[in-house]
Amino acid sequence: MNWKLLLGIFACILILASASPHYRRARHRGRQPPRRCAGCIRGPRRLSDSIAIVGAGPAGVHMAYLLKKKGFTDITLLEKNSRSGGKSLTINYRGAPQDMGTVYLSPDYEENIIKLMKKYTGDNLAHLPPASIRLGDLKLSIPYKQYVIVESMRNFNTTNTTIAGMKLVHAMKSYIGLHARLFGNYTGELMPRPSRSVMHRIRGTFMDFLKRENLASLQPIFLASHTMQGYGHLDEISALYGLMWNTPKLMVGLLKRLQGATNTGLYMLKHGFQPLWEAIIDQENLRVHYDVDIRLLYRNRRGSWLCTRDERECHFFRFVIWTPELKLSFRKFRPARSDERDIFSRTQVHYYSTSLVDSLNVKRGLTAIDYMFGNVLSKREHSVWAQRDSYAALRGYAGPAYQNGTYPSGNDRKKTRTVVGYQYGKRKPRVGQLRRIMKATLSEMHGTSIRIRKVEPWRYFPRFSPADMNAGILWDILEMQGRHGMWYAGSSVIFESVKSVVEYNELLVRKMRPPCG
Repeated sequence: MNWKLLLGIFACILILASASPHYRRARHRGRQPPRRCAGCIRGPRRLSDSIAIVGAGPAGVHMAYLLKKKGFTDITLLEKNSRSGGKSLTINYRGAPQDMGTVYLSPDYEENIIKLMKKYTGDNLAHLPPASIRLGDLKLSIPYKQYVIVESMRNFNTTNTTIAGMKLVHAMKSYIGLHARLFGNYTGELMPRPSRSVMHRIRGTFMDFLKRENLASLQPIFLASHTMQGYGHLDEISALYGLMWNTPKLMVGLLKRLQGATNTGLYMLKHGFQPLWEAIIDQENLRVHYDVDIRLLYRNRRGSWLCTRDERECHFFRFVIWTPELKLSFRKFRPARSDERDIFSRTQVHYYSTSLVDSLNVKRGLTAIDYMFGNVLSKREHSVWAQRDSYAALRGYAGPAYQNGTYPSGNDRKKTRTVVGYQYGKRKPRVGQLRRIMKATLSEMHGTSIRIRKVEPWRYFPRFSPADMNAGILWDILEMQGRHGMWYAGSSVIFESVKSVVEYNELLVRKMRPPCG
């Protein structure tokens, strides 16, 4: 072997590598040149880079927490409102946290939100009580389990409740197995991009998919687990959204509940959701500037200028992470890239509004949570879909003693019943309109002395069409991340739930190119 020849070749390689301008710049700065990273996305280049996170809701606060854990030292959260938490809005009233946005936890929250809760607040979990179902006559209610059995008897064309229950369990297990075969075992909210054959199989709406797979009998289950949570009607939203939210883990929990188990992974937080994000900000000493309304974002190769007050006040940051709804935001970007305009202009939102309401004499159900399935199925615009007595739900009050008013709805011994009511519609509502509909609904349920203390209309669940979803738009967004010197985070790039935005944050940080020291 000619060792001199080999050494000569090796020396030439070193000379050529050191001649690379990028290599020389890296050596001059006293660091190693960046390693190639297959499948990685661009992020902040150095741990000392100034990073702006726009929005101090769950997505923004959690992202700041993750980046701080990674060693980044110059992180600033910019929040438009005077509080943190975004849709996690908790009002403490009559001895209970009245969650006006984020409220319920499913088994999929165990590895993300519940871990954060245990670390930062030590909050206790309360088992989520089953709902009572109200159909045409809002004064009458039946237990959810009874509703499911009756619907299953109709779907399976049998009068035998045992047979109907067995067939429903079989359908739920079939769905769980099908989900696993389609997507395999994956981590986080967004599964790896499915194959063309899988995307073809899950085309269309969620209801289209269920019918093709002979699983339409599960509609009563998904009406509660999906539509009632504000995630759209089964015959309107993409099948992929339905499959992303209704995971095998969630379905196992729902199956256990129908079989009578209590420890099913379905919970509420005893002190509400907003304190969680406030605790993370406080304990991690995160820098948050409130009442900052970003009007424009100017970008170049060096970074971005974020401007407020009609461009009279601008601040420079090396990297930006944007969490507010992107359909309302991308027009602020200068320049707005063609791929941003094309993708983020496509989303649609509906409105899921919450109201904090006091009343007397309302006809109660057997549990502290009511689902008005009659209004849901008829798709009445901004009709009342649900109401929750938070004080009673957190204490497990149920049965005849709750229904007849023996159990209270607050800690002040008053007969007043306090609920958080939910209304859903496709068009932007007026607050007065929401109030009138809420009062009319409670009056129909024999309610008197109705007082609406707060109304919060939420722009909810930014979603893409079934066609866009089937074309793989969520993975297209993932491939865009970092391309224009910023990341896109929050519900408008994944799904409207806190565990979804948290898991998407973890995906971004996991795929980020390793920064330099």
